[in-house]
Amino acid sequence: MRTREEEWNVILGEYKPPHLPNSRATEEVWQLLSVAYNNPTFRALYPSLSTWSLTVSDADSFADIKDELPAVSAASGEYRVLAWPYREGVCLFLTSDPTEAVEFAAELIEARRADTSEGRP
Repeated sequence: MRTREEEWNVILGEYKPPHLPNSRATEEVWQLLSVAYNNPTFRALYPSLSTWSLTVSDADSFADIKDELPAVSAASGEYRVLAWPYREGVCLFLTSDPTEAVEFAAELIEARRADTSEGRP
């Protein structure tokens, strides 16, 4: 079982440049991961990457991840903040800047954490 920091390091290692053509490791995903890792909200959470979407969780291991926080996807020069659990066609924010996407998602995560700590679901 890997810690949050260990999981971040594994994912970053798998997606670091150089990127081969037609690989799941793309420059867009690398930029998203780099920005997310440097964001204190994201870095404090357990990361999970599937295809082109980064999800994070308060879980302490992959097996304990609950799909309740927004995800950020990267593809074709676009970064999308998605409601999580994923609902087809629901995009909360769309930008060409990975920093904007991560910051928007981090604000949603922090707002949810504040609501949860105050007893709201």
